[in-house]
Amino acid sequence: MLSKPPATPTSARYPYALVLCVIVPAILLAAGILYGSAAQQRASTQAALQQKAEQLAGEVDAEVDRSVAALKVLAMSSTLQRGDLRGFHELASRTVRADPAWNNVQLVSITGEQLVNVRLPYGTPLPPLNRPELALQAVYRREPVVADVMLGVVAQRMLTPIYVPVFRDKEVAYVIVAAIEPPNWQSMLRSRIPSGMQAVLLDRYSFVITSTYDVAPAGEPGAAKAWTPPTTPGELSGDLNRNGRIEVAQRKAAFSGWTVVTIMPENEHSAPQRWLLLATASLLLLVCGLAVGLGFADRARRSRGSSTA
Repeated sequence: MLSKPPATPTSARYPYALVLCVIVPAILLAAGILYGSAAQQRASTQAALQQKAEQLAGEVDAEVDRSVAALKVLAMSSTLQRGDLRGFHELASRTVRADPAWNNVQLVSITGEQLVNVRLPYGTPLPPLNRPELALQAVYRREPVVADVMLGVVAQRMLTPIYVPVFRDKEVAYVIVAAIEPPNWQSMLRSRIPSGMQAVLLDRYSFVITSTYDVAPAGEPGAAKAWTPPTTPGELSGDLNRNGRIEVAQRKAAFSGWTVVTIMPENEHSAPQRWLLLATASLLLLVCGLAVGLGFADRARRSRGSSTA
């Protein structure tokens, strides 16, 4: 009578099961470590963005305050104090040429009428102001007023005007206006942000003053490769978060009321997450391939064993 062959241990019949029991938990552990690392990096990125937004907001206000201080010096000039408008036009023209941050200097009456504009020769008939109520605010409040981005009537470009009242005998006699162009704000932001980070400066109504983005004109190669926020001065910003596709932090400047938004583009902050998914998927495919291979090898071994018997 034929005796039964000795029973094959389960570990010998299913070696791939042991492989799965060892490797799969190791993969899950590695995935958990990678995910934790990615989450930590994202939190670190958010903290860096917030810190930079707060720093830039302070520097924007410092630049506005510098312009206000310079306008107050002009307000105390002897030519203006004695009402010499032609002399003030010459003085303000020299000041604009010496200060690259200013696009223009204007002198406005307490009723909102434009009296001097250094972009035009003295005596030229001057057009009405775009928003005369801002000059009147400076008169009634007796303090500087920082405007939002607007179109300059003479320059025909987007500008950010700053209004400073001129006092004579303790009464407001005029309002001086200095206009700063968005490219000046852009240069300031670009010089202060690290590589890989972007920034957008918004006015009080969420219209774009400037940004650090370089947007390729429509039709150029690569113009539509990646999403970028609204970057044209005077454009409404909308939702810069874009449903989480980018990391965003923001800070409102106390003096100007403008908001600095710092941004880490998707390709910068999501690289660890993509690498995590790729690594996990690769490991799972490797384990599945190894298990299938061992399964076929075990079946072939048992098939040869039964044929020999």
